[in-house]
Amino acid sequence: MLKKTTPRGGLITSLLLFLPLLYSTVLYAQCAGEDATISYCSKEEGQFINLFDALGGTPESGGTWSDNEQNRGLDSATGMLDTYAIMTGGIFEYTYSITGNGSCTDTDAVVILTLGSYAGRDNNNAVVCGDANLVNLFQFSGSSPSPTIDGNWESMGLPDFVLSGANNRFLDVSVVMPGRYDFMYTVPAYGNCPASISTIVLEIAEIPKSGTFVKPVFCESDDLSNFTQYNLRDVLVGEDPGGIWSETSATNEIADSGDSRINIERLRNTLGPGTYSFTYTVNPRNPTCAPSATTVTILIEDVIDFSGTTFSLSLPDNQENAVCIDALPIEVTGTITVDTTQVPNGNYQITYQVRGGDNTGTEDLNVDFVQGTTNFPINPDFFTAAAEVIVEVTQIVDPNTQSRCQVPLDGVSDSFIINALPDLSDTTINVAEPICFGESLNIALTDTNDSTVELQDGIYIIQYEVSTQNSTQIGTDTITVTSGNANINVSSNLIDAPGTATYTITSVTAGSGCATATSISDAFTVSPRPDATGLVLDINDTCVEDLVTVSLNSSDTTNITDGTYSITYALTGANTAENQSIELVFSNGSASFDLPGENLNTGTSTLTIAELQNTASGCTAANLSETGATFTISPYPDLSASSLSIASVCESQPVSLTIADDSINIPDGTYILGYTLTTSEETKNYTATIDFSDGNGAFTFPTQAVVISESRSPLVFIPERL
Repeated sequence: MLKKTTPRGGLITSLLLFLPLLYSTVLYAQCAGEDATISYCSKEEGQFINLFDALGGTPESGGTWSDNEQNRGLDSATGMLDTYAIMTGGIFEYTYSITGNGSCTDTDAVVILTLGSYAGRDNNNAVVCGDANLVNLFQFSGSSPSPTIDGNWESMGLPDFVLSGANNRFLDVSVVMPGRYDFMYTVPAYGNCPASISTIVLEIAEIPKSGTFVKPVFCESDDLSNFTQYNLRDVLVGEDPGGIWSETSATNEIADSGDSRINIERLRNTLGPGTYSFTYTVNPRNPTCAPSATTVTILIEDVIDFSGTTFSLSLPDNQENAVCIDALPIEVTGTITVDTTQVPNGNYQITYQVRGGDNTGTEDLNVDFVQGTTNFPINPDFFTAAAEVIVEVTQIVDPNTQSRCQVPLDGVSDSFIINALPDLSDTTINVAEPICFGESLNIALTDTNDSTVELQDGIYIIQYEVSTQNSTQIGTDTITVTSGNANINVSSNLIDAPGTATYTITSVTAGSGCATATSISDAFTVSPRPDATGLVLDINDTCVEDLVTVSLNSSDTTNITDGTYSITYALTGANTAENQSIELVFSNGSASFDLPGENLNTGTSTLTIAELQNTASGCTAANLSETGATFTISPYPDLSASSLSIASVCESQPVSLTIADDSINIPDGTYILGYTLTTSEETKNYTATIDFSDGNGAFTFPTQAVVISESRSPLVFIPERL
């Protein structure tokens, strides 16, 4: 619908006010007409708009039109606007201009057009085939007029990612299952032109599938008795049922369109080697999709007899006995020998395979057999790692065939070994300490990363150095490595003096002869042994419950350096004990310790020192002879049950005291008796030596002790100690 409006409300009034001026002079003529504002909301009601008719006032003809927004569709001479050519809705300005008339006061007039967007026509019967990939939804919403491109497509039931491109116009059919789906296209409102929508119901037709073909290959020499009812459907994958079969080759094996079984043995026997084709065709459910057809080919191939083929490898002269990995790359030659009566001279294609550890590779080569023999190089890039390498010829074929028949080549292979260099990259050594001078070294070789063992199990020859402050000694040894670990023993003869030293492995050679130079070392300390020369042991006799002190003294105070030592001793005799240990401190060649008194018995015992060890270094005296000392522990004599008797004597005669008791209370022996003599005038203390035998003993008082005083006081004897 075309609608004309007046752009300014007071225009008529203004024209009336200035009417006299319009008639009095042409200088105020409005030649281009008056500006106008119009709306056009439905393209379906008409394709063209006459912009000249929309101008207000009395425009003169003969002017030209211009499109202020440079949109398509405007006829600049007539002012006819083709709305179908404008692909969006919106507000557009068009200018009408008059030139060459000097009497015109206004040579331009503007028409402002509000043009509604157009969503296109509804379509409830759109169809595409499921193999269409990206489909433009605009192709289903009509033309003349076409939908404007300022809207947006959306699916009514599918996820957003199925749509893409400008306006979401493209549907990715490849990710949508066959079926019917609804889509809506919405364009926006402009001015008084409302928004609008169109809908599409799109059917995605199912693609007919005749399947993919897995090509079967048969050899002329095969036993084909099990293939007399060969079903061609067995070599199709993913096909729809209900298709029809037809012959591409004239085999007469297909009886009718539903027959899919052929006799391959009969094909071979009647027609011989060759390729025979059969086609399976599936028609679509909707003719939008094209029929699908798959051709199945049966190949029966002629075979050359390569039975009895042999193969051997030749290595470089200097690598025949052992190939070490550091010698790679190496040149290896393969030699194939065949039966000349079966295989004629000529060019053939061979396939060989390298395997073993990380050594892998397959290569096809054209070789010339001459009198049943051909030589060819093995690609050195296939040899990369230590392992047993197997090179196997897997196939020999005539290059004029299609290379489909497998020739029985059992045992057509040869092998050699690439030996690894001993890998000590994750290996450490540790010299067990403490080490005393004169002892051999015990060394642990260890793989420090348990997850990967670099030094493989086996027997190795190592070369090593032992360096002390005075010299460096070189030696070799054979070690057995298990799980990355080994023990190494080094003779004490290689260590000439106590002090700091270093053990270094300088090379490791495997049983293959492959060697690795290295420098793995560990520093250690060789401690001197205590010198027990002239060590004297002394133990004093004691009484029961008294401390028994053991004294050790070296005749040379420098033999045993100051420090803490551990001794191991044994007791025999009245007291017995084995492997008793105690720590003591030597100073200036002397030390002492006390035996635990509460566990000691009376009597004579012998203490023998079996070992003297420096606790700091762990070293024991190598020259310690059986050092021992004998001591006696005596009980205290008991006079509490003793009887005392003093015989009466004449003046000036000696006075004797007799003590009688049981020998248990007073064991046999010599004692010193302390006693007190008391008179009425004084008390004096005395001592006497007395011998006891069977509990009896006697001694004589000293003369001065028994002088009779004038008062003739009685003399009282009081024993105090024994």
